[in-house]
Amino acid sequence: MRFEDLAAAIAGLGCSVEPEPAEDGTAEDIHRYRVPESGVGIFVRADEHSQGQAGVVWSLSVSPAWWREAG
Repeated sequence: MRFEDLAAAIAGLGCSVEPEPAEDGTAEDIHRYRVPESGVGIFVRADEHSQGQAGVVWSLSVSPAWWREAG
């Protein structure tokens, strides 16, 4: 899935997508974003040399801490 499509769908639900600063150990070919309203982290391929894969969502994650707070 393209990040732009996912970000548009998230915005359509009234939530925001914010970039996260790169942390030590994060691959340079991955950009990180978060959805503060849900605790979701979005990892997007950034390497333009990866044969058309730049801008594709690589993975999603939900922080266990968010689930404890939401529960």
